[in-house]
Amino acid sequence: MRNVKQHYDELFAGPWRPPMQSRKDLLLWACEQRNQALAETHEPLNCTYNALMQDFGPNLDSLREKLGGVRGLWS
Repeated sequence: MRNVKQHYDELFAGPWRPPMQSRKDLLLWACEQRNQALAETHEPLNCTYNALMQDFGPNLDSLREKLGGVRGLWS
């Protein structure tokens, strides 16, 4: 993601510059931007990482069937 962002860095000014330290930072930043942009017309999303991953994250149950007991995948 950092490599992609570097090509388009000049498009993002000031507060629109997303954090790139982790996926979590980027996800939370995008959620907050979405809530600010659509505040008047849409209900805000719950911008906690766990809530966002539950709503929009990968379907781990389908992966569990395919990957079974791969060590370190499931906590």
